[in-house]
Amino acid sequence: MTEMSDAEKIATCEKYRRGDLSEQEARERLGDDVIDAMRDDREAFEAAIEMSDISDFLQQNNGDEWVVNVYER
Repeated sequence: MTEMSDAEKIATCEKYRRGDLSEQEARERLGDDVIDAMRDDREAFEAAIEMSDISDFLQQNNGDEWVVNVYER
């Protein structure tokens, strides 16, 4: 098998993310480590979103400017 260019790797990742390529096909083209890293990144992102609490960041309009206050718990 020939080495894929960076552009081909990116296109393959995009196809996999869109669902145009099965996980098995993506693993065959990119390798298990790449697909596992993509999955880990997605899971970490989802966990971070679930943990975010926007009440920690309150905005106040003080005349002409917006002030962001961060309160420690």
